[in-house]
Amino acid sequence: MSSAHVDPALVLRRRALRRAEGRRRLAVLVGAVGALLLPAGYWGLEHSSVFSASQVAVTGATAGIDAHVRAVIAADVAGKSLLQVDASSLAARLDAMPYVRSARVDRAFPHTVSVTIVMERPVAFVRAGKSGYVISSDGRVLRTTAKAPKHLAKLV
Repeated sequence: MSSAHVDPALVLRRRALRRAEGRRRLAVLVGAVGALLLPAGYWGLEHSSVFSASQVAVTGATAGIDAHVRAVIAADVAGKSLLQVDASSLAARLDAMPYVRSARVDRAFPHTVSVTIVMERPVAFVRAGKSGYVISSDGRVLRTTAKAPKHLAKLV
């Protein structure tokens, strides 16, 4: 039996097609392995001490508010990775504080939680019965006090 003569160009084309098929299989395999390893790698980083929150940087706050913000943040992020820090819930907790108009919480990798505070400014003292309130320009009650601060307008 003799083998039929096969055109060399056809043989080369078959080899090129097999190589291309092998490359596609390899690309799919690498993509599938990557898709499986990526969440596992993130989980590993999230639960490791590589990005542990060990510092709190506060800007824009007075000394008293700064100390209170640091205490709130430190209590919430102690022992956590920055990948586990919920910045929006921390910002909402800080926004609810008196004298804080707005707060922005960011994760500054590798170990810092950065907080930017915009302070409320007291503008008036309002007396209602026996109680007195220090209020901001938008009507937010900043604190209750019996005695009117001297530098504020008094509304009785």
